[in-house]
Formats: sequence, structure tokens, C-alpha cells
Amino acid sequence: ECGILKTANTGKISMEKAIDEAFQGELADIFFECVGIGTTVNQAIELSKKGHDIVIVGVYGMRPEVNMSLVQDKELRLIGSLMYVEKDYDETIDLMSRGIINTKPLISKTFELADYAKAFRYIEEHKDSSLKILIQVSGD
Repeated sequence: ECGILKTANTGKISMEKAIDEAFQGELADIFFECVGIGTTVNQAIELSKKGHDIVIVGVYGMRPEVNMSLVQDKELRLIGSLMYVEKDYDETIDLMSRGIINTKPLISKTFELADYAKAFRYIEEHKDSSLKILIQVSGD
């Protein structure tokens, strides 16, 4: 629904199998590591094509152990990303307003500001099935 052609729930299928099925045995050109744990960054390293990029977006709570030997062998580029710049927001708003990016399927549930405690309980009770929970703030 969002226009993403291939997706995988790595809680149900291994990343290796998902990449293999999606790309018929080829490895990935680029990874965006958004989880922030050593396991996923090492999966990205293992499953990247030689000479390609891994963008580190996830925020790491603990220092990960990373297979730097394989990064070197595969001539990979690890690119850190911490903040968005105004241009990113402008471009995203433009793409969303033109219907090129559809984010509605990503929203699992919306709560009113007064129900913020319910929203956090919902997240805790549905952590395996919720993606984005919104809290609606009115301008009144």
C-alpha cells in the first residue's frame, strides 16, 4: 500500500531468506539499518553487495560489536546519519502532498492527547503488531 515492492517480517523469516527471495539470489545494493542493534548491522554487512553502502540510522543504546573484517573485505561504506535537515522535511512534505509517498498504512492507531496514557498502554500491549501510534493534538 505504501509503494514498497518487497518487505519482510524478520521475526518470521530470516533477513538472509528475505533478501534471497526478493532479489533472486543477489545481495542488496543498499541497507538502511534503522533498528540500532549489532545483529542487524552485521546482517546488513553480510548481505550487502561488495562496494556498496550501509546507512546507519538506528540509535544504538549499547556499543555494537561489528564485523569490520567483512566491511573491509567487501569494501563497504558505513554512513552515519543522526539528524534530518530542513530540506529533508520539505522534500518529504512535497512527496506526500503529491501522493507519491503514502504513509496512511503505516499508522496503526490514533489517540487524542487526553488519552496519551491509553496510547502508551496500547503500544505495550500490541508491540508486535503496531507500527506507528499517533497522538492527535488539536489547535483549539
